[in-house]
Amino acid sequence: MKESSFTVESKMFEIVLDERRGKPQFLIMEKKRGVSSWVRLGSESLGFFMEGLIHYIKDEKEGKWGKEWKDKGKSYSLTRGFNRAGGFLRLGVVDLERKRFCIFTPKSRGDKRG
Repeated sequence: MKESSFTVESKMFEIVLDERRGKPQFLIMEKKRGVSSWVRLGSESLGFFMEGLIHYIKDEKEGKWGKEWKDKGKSYSLTRGFNRAGGFLRLGVVDLERKRFCIFTPKSRGDKRG
């Protein structure tokens, strides 16, 4: 198992690489003030997430965009949006039981890279 973490504003994010049933899986966890949210991704979904994250970091325009995909029966969405606090990236998942999970990655106000 490999772990990495980073902080944006007051949120801490952990990315964990683990192997389940011989396949790599990634866990992205968002923590703030004792509350945590997490999303588990397979390698294909992680590729879509990383592609969107890189685009989000490099894109300096303030337009909205989104991407949706399915992986192993789960529906994923990656959206870039804005509110009064600034820009953010939202990763959402709807699982087989129709439960919804999401994490929000804010864009840091002091750094273009987020």
